[in-house]
Amino acid sequence: MLPPVLAGGYTTAPFPDVPSAMAVENGLPSDYYKYLSTGGTGLPHGAVDTRVPNATTLPPGPFQLTSKTLPYDSYANSPVHRF
Repeated sequence: MLPPVLAGGYTTAPFPDVPSAMAVENGLPSDYYKYLSTGGTGLPHGAVDTRVPNATTLPPGPFQLTSKTLPYDSYANSPVHRF
């Protein structure tokens, strides 16, 4: 079994809306700013990431990070850097 998948990153989105993100960040494609106002984990940093199916019982090897409960714009720890 792999170690449990842990939550990391922002618990809430880093910006409340697109205009706020655009006021601070620059140089991004215009359609990317929406991702800076979504995607917070809603979980404490270091807690088991319940958005990943079977987060505590994953077999060795790669696993899917995105799902219905973990969409593309979600913040997550970097499993690549953990190993």
